[in-house]
Amino acid sequence: MTTRSEHLASALHPGKENDRGILALVEALPKLEFETAMLEQFDAADYFASVGKELIVQAVRETMGKDHAAKVAKMKASEARDFAAKNIKGWVPPQLRLE
Repeated sequence: MTTRSEHLASALHPGKENDRGILALVEALPKLEFETAMLEQFDAADYFASVGKELIVQAVRETMGKDHAAKVAKMKASEARDFAAKNIKGWVPPQLRLE
């Protein structure tokens, strides 16, 4: 089973899934400091502009609940992106979180 740290290492170094150097670096980082830095640097508008609507709906469900997610699921993709970029704060995708 792949750990979140391994997913993160893959995200930081695409095409080098077996690169243990990046994985060792990620695992050496203090969790709280790393997650704080990720939240400060995460560009939600860019992320939501580059993912499919289902990932947007999942992010809304995780941060705002199933009722909001159901409403977003009915929106056009562009409206869902705008809604998520404006309303989701303090969140990063699971691949960018440490366990």
